[in-house]
Amino acid sequence: MQEIPKLMDDHEFRKELERIQEHLDAISKESNTVEVRRNYLISCVTIPSAKIYTPDQLRQIFDLTWK
Repeated sequence: MQEIPKLMDDHEFRKELERIQEHLDAISKESNTVEVRRNYLISCVTIPSAKIYTPDQLRQIFDLTWK
């Protein structure tokens, strides 16, 4: 059975954003290009999961491209 997708609360999203940032930092040590960062972030939000992101959450995630 698949999980029913749901919005994350603020605390849950902050933890997810931190996890994404940590992974992004780790892969960026090897190849720190905008394309690599952007492709990783796209994969984070498009993999099949029970997570649904709000437009503001997506903006925060993709802002990590430039950090």
